Amino acid sequence: MDKESRKKVDDYVATLEPAQAGIVVKIRDLIREASPELREVFKWGQPVWELAGPVCYVKAFRASTNFGFWRGVEVAERADPERVLIGDGVKMRHLKITRVDDIQVDEVKRLIRTAVELNRALGDSTKGEATRAY
Repeated sequence: MDKESRKKVDDYVATLEPAQAGIVVKIRDLIREASPELREVFKWGQPVWELAGPVCYVKAFRASTNFGFWRGVEVAERADPERVLIGDGVKMRHLKITRVDDIQVDEVKRLIRTAVELNRALGDSTKGEATRAY
């Protein structure tokens, strides 16, 4: 990750309430552990991690923090037997986290790795229909 992107994400975290900041920092650490090749950027007013297009994001709200996946429906089909990913969009799903202690480390890492595998296989989900088979 380049210094400018890291600073923007650091600045974002610095604006958050302590509970939210703790969640974002924990998710950021888990992303680095699960898939260090992801590139951290600041887009659309939030931290985003990319590899062949956007993979996941984190967005803090007043009462909770969302950790989401662009290919959330596909991630849920492959790696979410407990159905913890929520949402009703065509592609995206997210976890709604209210406390850092609620983060299930192994589960979150599994979701991240699955999302990365999907992007590697299918490419950028924001560029229309996928052209490669999974």
